[in-house]
Amino acid sequence: MEVDFGIIPYPKLDEYQDSYYTFVDAHSSLMAVPVMVGEIEKVGAIIEALSYESYKTVRPAYYDVALKSKFARDDESEKMLDIIFSGIVYDFDYVFCDWIVTYVFFDNLRDGKQNFVSGVERNMAKAQARLEKVIEAFEMIDN
Repeated sequence: MEVDFGIIPYPKLDEYQDSYYTFVDAHSSLMAVPVMVGEIEKVGAIIEALSYESYKTVRPAYYDVALKSKFARDDESEKMLDIIFSGIVYDFDYVFCDWIVTYVFFDNLRDGKQNFVSGVERNMAKAQARLEKVIEAFEMIDN
């Protein structure tokens, strides 16, 4: 690509925020195993081993070789990638609760509104019901 560009992290909320944080898309953090799998412990061990090996081999190839060496246009972008990757966070609502509260925030930003609290209050019962289902699902894991 001929276009020159730089890489920067999401901005801090204010001067009191201690680090830069980067939101990770929910689809990158989950793996599903069908309920009909008979040897769940074996499947879990294989997934964990493959994930670990991927972290050791694929992630460095992507991060160090592709992003930093091939795609970054300058030394500053390489430093920015380090900042971005050191501040990765996952939004529990986005990953597990159908984005109920997260969308209130997004809708406020998109529509230029400032009624986040009333939006959360309107969706609280729905969010609480979804959270209870998520908790039940996690409790079933131990059984």
